[in-house]
Amino acid sequence: AEASDFVDQMPEDQVEALVQLLGSYIFEVGRREFGGKYYWHDGRDQPVLVVGEPDYKIAILTFDKVRGRLSGDEADNIPFFYQGFATRARNPEPGSDVLYV
Repeated sequence: AEASDFVDQMPEDQVEALVQLLGSYIFEVGRREFGGKYYWHDGRDQPVLVVGEPDYKIAILTFDKVRGRLSGDEADNIPFFYQGFATRARNPEPGSDVLYV
C-alpha cells in the first residue's frame, strides 16, 4: 500500500523489480509453510508455486496480484489473497487442481 503512492514516479524497470521482489517474498512464505515446487507459467510469463503434488495441485501466481496492488487497486488485497491460498493448502481435497491468480 505504501509503495503504490510512489509507483507513478518510478521507472518501469524499478516497478518490475519491486513486483518481482514482493511476489517472490509471497512465494517463499508459501513454500516455507507448505513446501512445493516452482515452475514457469508460460501463459502468464511468470513463476508459479505448486504445492501438494502428486496428490493434488494448489498453485499460486503472485506477480499480477502485486502489480495490481502497486497500481493502487485496493481490491488486490495481498493478505486476503494469500489467506485463500493457505486455507486451501491446509485443507486440500485429493485430486484437486486449483490456481490462485
